[in-house]
Amino acid sequence: CLEKSPRSRYATAAELADDLGRFLAGEPIEARPVGPAGRAVKWARRRPAAALLAAVTAAALVAGLAGLAGHLIQLGQKNHELADALDATDRLRRRNVDLLRAALHVIEEHGDFADEQLRSLPHGEPVRRQLLERRLRFYDPILAQEPGDAAMRHTQGLAYLALGIIRQRLRRYAEADEAYQKALGRFEQDQAEDPTAAHRYDLARALVQAGTLRQATGHGDDAEEALRRGHRMLEELAAEDPAPDYRRALGVAGNNLAHFLAGRGRFEEARDV
Repeated sequence: CLEKSPRSRYATAAELADDLGRFLAGEPIEARPVGPAGRAVKWARRRPAAALLAAVTAAALVAGLAGLAGHLIQLGQKNHELADALDATDRLRRRNVDLLRAALHVIEEHGDFADEQLRSLPHGEPVRRQLLERRLRFYDPILAQEPGDAAMRHTQGLAYLALGIIRQRLRRYAEADEAYQKALGRFEQDQAEDPTAAHRYDLARALVQAGTLRQATGHGDDAEEALRRGHRMLEELAAEDPAPDYRRALGVAGNNLAHFLAGRGRFEEARDV
């Protein structure tokens, strides 16, 4: 999607959607990523001085790395032995969750990129809506799984959150609210059992999304409660760890909360946010 040469990119959003479908079906895809060698050549062309320095440094490290390589080989053998000792069913479950999360990442990254590009085109709205409709069915294999353990439950929560966002973009508000509530249910349980930063972050994002939907559908009290709680959680996360994702999400949450308050004539509170 990001290749500079038009011949190297997808020609249409439909081709991208077809490739995503092949990926989820376990079939060969048309796209071919730039390999490590290609990326290295591009980088060297942009920064020749840095490339020369890197080459000299790499040459100096070769001797030391030889001993380290032997240690890593031994470590890899030990890790392999430990992996073989795991129960076969547990390995299959973990692999299934990893594959589902990888599929989610591909759907969201490429789908959101295509949606953004089509949104800016004068006559792209019909194609954009068609692509959003096609994206909805990609979540079915994930949501059809048994929740099982916490990892699968959280993965399904991410799928419901993404599903709600797409339905909201399509103005299917009742279905979007249903998806958000299911996502919140899973994230609330995750946060109660294991309040990690990642679990709190996803819960906060779902609260903000649900709040914006409630605002759009005229449920002011519910909207304010969700927006304030999500904003507060993101403030706490950003204070603990100023990671870019946390600060970006906090900015979005603050903007949504301020917009809500200003819309109800509470301008002083909006300025404080």
